[in-house]
Amino acid sequence: MGDAGEILSWMRGGDWPAQFGFCYLKSMIYLIRHARPLFDTSQKVVDGQLAHLIKGYDRAGIVSPVPPLPLDTVAKVFSSDTPRAERSARAFFPSVEPDISEVFREAQLPKSLSFTTGLRFHVAIAIARCLWLCGYAPDGESFGEAKQRADIAAILLKDAVAIHGTVALVGHGFFNRLIGKSLARSGWKLASSSGSGFGAIRGYRRMGE
Repeated sequence: MGDAGEILSWMRGGDWPAQFGFCYLKSMIYLIRHARPLFDTSQKVVDGQLAHLIKGYDRAGIVSPVPPLPLDTVAKVFSSDTPRAERSARAFFPSVEPDISEVFREAQLPKSLSFTTGLRFHVAIAIARCLWLCGYAPDGESFGEAKQRADIAAILLKDAVAIHGTVALVGHGFFNRLIGKSLARSGWKLASSSGSGFGAIRGYRRMGE
């Protein structure tokens, strides 16, 4: 049937394809990127509009339908408080009420950038992220501050593991990676990954388990 056919089968209620290699172990932390936002990232950013478009992106919901994820061992779900993350969490885990917090928001971007030519939104965002990584953060959270927040988020997840055994966070691509690096520094290792796109799952477990 092939990978695409097996994924379609899962979306209709079948079993998750074994070849994708997720780990179903005790003491797992799953970092999950939200589903595709209901937002046109190809629209152009003209002078002074970046902040306005970022606000629109942060208010956006998600493209439906979104099937539940095949992670039945998850007993606790956390979510960023952005609509795209919260709605994804409820769709991915319909039987678990998410614990929603701004701690898990995406790392902020410099919104005061001006572009003299109309760049597409996803290109402008990529440029803003590169400048932010180089230390440009005149109007918001710096890279260093985001890493500190990621350490706090990692502690929250590890504390939840001690109670629930397996937990999941539905958050954002870049900030989830910062959390993953924080987990790695404290003795957790990446055990499984489905990539980096929308709905991607990265599973971490303690070293030695």
